[in-house]
Amino acid sequence: MINSADAIFTLSAPINKTGRKEITVSKEITIVNKKTKQNEITVGYTNPRDYGYAKVCYNNPPDGVSLSFIPSFPFYRFGIKRNSGLFWIKYLLSTKKADIVHTWDSVVANRIPWVVSYETTLPYFSEDLNPSFYRYSVNLLRSNFCKKILPISYNALDILKSNDFYAEISHKTEVVYPGYKDYFSSQEKNQKTDKEPINILFIGNNFFRKGGTILLDVFDALRKDYNIILTIISTIKSDKWFTKTSTEDEERIKKRISASKNISWFQNIPNETIRKDIFPKVDIFVLPTLQDTFGHVLVEAESAGLPAISTKQRAIPEIVEHNGNGFLIEISTNESQRLRPNKVPNDNSDYHVKPIEENRNVVFAQLKKYLILLLNDKDLRLKFGRRSREIFDEKFGYDVRNRKHLRIYREIVEKK
Repeated sequence: MINSADAIFTLSAPINKTGRKEITVSKEITIVNKKTKQNEITVGYTNPRDYGYAKVCYNNPPDGVSLSFIPSFPFYRFGIKRNSGLFWIKYLLSTKKADIVHTWDSVVANRIPWVVSYETTLPYFSEDLNPSFYRYSVNLLRSNFCKKILPISYNALDILKSNDFYAEISHKTEVVYPGYKDYFSSQEKNQKTDKEPINILFIGNNFFRKGGTILLDVFDALRKDYNIILTIISTIKSDKWFTKTSTEDEERIKKRISASKNISWFQNIPNETIRKDIFPKVDIFVLPTLQDTFGHVLVEAESAGLPAISTKQRAIPEIVEHNGNGFLIEISTNESQRLRPNKVPNDNSDYHVKPIEENRNVVFAQLKKYLILLLNDKDLRLKFGRRSREIFDEKFGYDVRNRKHLRIYREIVEKK
């Protein structure tokens, strides 16, 4: 098993007599296993391991690698927000116990070998927001201390290639897909009779941006002719930036869902419950998202052996193969949003809303067509489901990611 050391840091910023904030750091290290392998590599990670995408980047590292949390300077305590360029530059407080640092969506200012995984683009903020920090971040990517740049999809790689500086960093760039735990390989799927309703599943808290309202419209149009039920796992969050929806829109949709006897709605339920009690009862997974980057929930549905319907957005075609394990809905995207998201305006403008509104009717028509194909053909559903499992095993299992990470880490340590 992995010998890991987790460090817990308590950060505080008291006010001294001069009125200035001082940073104090108290450190408590818990050693899970005191026995360490002689040639083990210690990788310092910069995001908590339960933080969003860090889960699929850091958790369950390869044999021969231990993880140690390294805190960075807490800019957020001084009012520095996520849309600031400085927020995405890591100034690590201690690197003594790490052979390598592996960060997420950020660059590292310390003089230590580091690796970065990212979902969309680097630097992870608009050049117009802060040109100085942007140039500094690019120089850190060019530096000899940045050993490897790991986009988590070929779409993210294409976005990086669209930058003028890519030629200088291309030699250290490599796609490594995220790694996911396989919860379903030994789990038997419920055997359903033809008389039982076909269960369609949607998961996504950003209900409006993820196309939840369009799915509701399609479901209402089809349920008169088909024996179907819809399962929704969502907090039904409004989105003032991409879809410009409000709390009134939230309440309207919640009432609509609650009034339907054919819809089961869950929110804030544990992932374990979803995997054990929801996925085994599902026949089709649908995510008609109007704006997305990767689509991690599609990978989980894939691991459960489900056919999927989604949109041709960013990295989603690397997860869902059209006519392979599901269907992809063709939608238009803003060209600069597709290739240069760090050029996207940071204001709450109509930049995002216009293409979303233009796509709504297109998504409705194609989603209805593809759902009818799957509803009418059980063999096709099963065929797509088998291909989903194959894609998961080929691309997204822990072992696939770990082989690449271990090779990368070893190459860096051997050259130190």
